[in-house]
Amino acid sequence: MEYPDLDPKGTPPGRMPGPHTALISLVVVGLLVAALIGYAVGYQAGGQKLQALESFSARIDEISQQGLIVSGLETNDINHRSQFSLQLSDKTELRWRGEPLERSDLSDGDLIMVLYRGEVTESYPAGISQVERITKLND
Repeated sequence: MEYPDLDPKGTPPGRMPGPHTALISLVVVGLLVAALIGYAVGYQAGGQKLQALESFSARIDEISQQGLIVSGLETNDINHRSQFSLQLSDKTELRWRGEPLERSDLSDGDLIMVLYRGEVTESYPAGISQVERITKLND
């Protein structure tokens, strides 16, 4: 039996979608847009790697205006036993016993702890450009 008052989709004539249908559609579209924006922001932030701090002990071989040439101690892991060229900047902290230190207070032969982040160039001596802190260990 056919019902003449139904359209081909089976909806009674004159019946409109409920008042909440538009609201639900708007919320779903809004959530999808928010998810896409969140993904894009996270993807961009993830591309900029957070660089971990690394440290090693060394003996100062040479002091120059640009930085220090140091030799890593045998007590370090294998990657920090070589000679390194440390570039010091205005942001590099110099410390001794928790107190600030001047560059002029460093001498050849001093034992230091180097705290750095970033890449180490594969050269000789290996280059470290982002030195965060130098701590003098000896008196």
